[in-house]
Amino acid sequence: MKIVTVTDFMKFDIKLDKPFAGFSMASCKPKEYLWICQKEFVSSEDGDLLISRLENFASILLNKISQVHKIIIIPSSIDNMIAILCGDGSTTIYINAPMRALMRSKKTVEAGQVIYRDDIADIKELVFNDIEIPNDVGIMALFSVGWRKGLFYDLVPLPYGTDKRDYNLNQLLGGYYAYLTFQERFKVTDSEWQSLFQNGWFPFITLNNNLISSIINHNREGWNVDDLLSGIQEDVLKRLPDGLKMWVHVKAFEPHMDFISKAAEHYQKNDAISCISVLFPRIEGIMREYQSIQGQPGKASQKDLAGTVLPANEDSQDHQYTPLLPLRFYQYLTKVYFANFDPSKKENTLSRNTVGHGVATKENFDAKGATLGFLILDQLSYCFSQIP
Repeated sequence: MKIVTVTDFMKFDIKLDKPFAGFSMASCKPKEYLWICQKEFVSSEDGDLLISRLENFASILLNKISQVHKIIIIPSSIDNMIAILCGDGSTTIYINAPMRALMRSKKTVEAGQVIYRDDIADIKELVFNDIEIPNDVGIMALFSVGWRKGLFYDLVPLPYGTDKRDYNLNQLLGGYYAYLTFQERFKVTDSEWQSLFQNGWFPFITLNNNLISSIINHNREGWNVDDLLSGIQEDVLKRLPDGLKMWVHVKAFEPHMDFISKAAEHYQKNDAISCISVLFPRIEGIMREYQSIQGQPGKASQKDLAGTVLPANEDSQDHQYTPLLPLRFYQYLTKVYFANFDPSKKENTLSRNTVGHGVATKENFDAKGATLGFLILDQLSYCFSQIP
């Protein structure tokens, strides 16, 4: 029997003795009921659970390939693997199939240009090239991002093909691929988010990945994220000219561009007082403009305005892992940008309300506040740029 290290695309057709039903959730004795898992995503982050699924799922398929095709495939040489499982046991397996990802770019890109991780704002779809996957078959997809691996399977349509998939598989896989690519952003705990918000920070999409990782790690270690301000400000200033060119094409931004351009001039001159005074009210105005474009009520609470960054279909699971982190950004807007203030106190944090009501102190109008203003603005541009 030949031992094979996979270096190129390979396809195999096999016939299983019986179709998979799922994985048992607990032990049981004969005649007892048990729960089974028929649809699941696991990754390297899940440790032994991923190994268990691979050893009890993928290994069965590889062993069947060995029996039928008289070859032994070395598992460590598999970068990706997709299996299409039919109710009668017929199975087609693709190993190291060419893939393509539908990604959202942070910059203008020419055909054939090399794309780096810092250029990616979002991953919408993951597609296995030229592989048709009907919605009435079982599916197993294993894929890698660097050293990380992810495994998704859906056995619900088996064995009769009566329960068809009612979701966009490519978008779902794109979300899981994004999870592996930007995993540190999805592993921030609730208490860590609370700490980030208390200090006014967020892993804004416009920042480079090293800065985002540093923000998350500083916060996790209890260090002051403000220590990173000079590097963050440098990154914002570098991206600002491209941002001004991009924002003018976002419909909700159009009526506000003269004000945004003026705020940018003040920011480049280190005039934080003028920058914040112009920019912070306009950020709310952009949200109101978005609501108007969408035909939503003219009167809205600040919580309603913050909700404009949430996806229209909140129940959709087709793309739950996006680096834009819309739910967390909504929380950031309500807790930080739209933070309330106590008029009896002299010390209040910088927010839309403290600026608008004239209670923010001179000390609040600093480089951090101006930098956060443009980071919020750019995050909104990604949330609003795909509206009709």
